[in-house]
Amino acid sequence: MADPPSSSPVRRNWRFIIGGLVLLLFVAVNSQRVTVHFLFTTAQMPLIFALLIAALLGALIGWAVPRLRRPHQ
Repeated sequence: MADPPSSSPVRRNWRFIIGGLVLLLFVAVNSQRVTVHFLFTTAQMPLIFALLIAALLGALIGWAVPRLRRPHQ
């Protein structure tokens, strides 16, 4: 007899549902407004947007720095 696949579609769907609920809870908990100070300005926004902006900027910098430091061939 063949073994069933380790991740069936039903199990995968439950993972997406649980992940979505965790994400929704994370957004709800971090929905308070915060003041963010940029270089030359200040803005008020929900904390979740400040966290997303910080994560995206961090990912962009992490991607760009090694490419800028690599010697040109």
